[in-house]
Amino acid sequence: MSDSGQTSGTPPEEPMSFKEKTLAVSAFALFLVFVLIFVLAAVFFLFTGTFHLLGIEYDSWRSVFVFIGAGFVADLALGFLLLFPKVLCTLYFARSPRWQLFLFLLLLQFTFDLISVHYIDEWMDGVSIGSGAEAAFVLIMLALDKLLPDRKKEKWAQGPPQGMS
Repeated sequence: MSDSGQTSGTPPEEPMSFKEKTLAVSAFALFLVFVLIFVLAAVFFLFTGTFHLLGIEYDSWRSVFVFIGAGFVADLALGFLLLFPKVLCTLYFARSPRWQLFLFLLLLQFTFDLISVHYIDEWMDGVSIGSGAEAAFVLIMLALDKLLPDRKKEKWAQGPPQGMS
């Protein structure tokens, strides 16, 4: 260790430039704006009865939050349950065009997610969702999942992180 507190061989960290700081603050502010818009939209839709028009009925806020929490837990469990079928499908469709594999995996995930939402809906008495609203909800969530970039997958596609190999 040298007198400056740095270990020898590691370059000193450079302070962030004004442009980088501005970008970081802007990204954080944009994230906060999106979260605020989402919360305000959820409150608006819950109070105006739009969910009732879509066939979604609830008894209390607590029921809605428990429903969302159960959905997260079910999604986590389905993530592990879908690994084996995804690997089998990838091997089975190895010589097929990539779009066929993509569509089949999309259909598989849609089916499992729809079953999951349906069973959570049946299990909970405080929240009731119509069949059409279930399918629309799953389609929207699936579209968001596929359209939003996943940085972890992109990093692993480029190779393992430094120090891991």
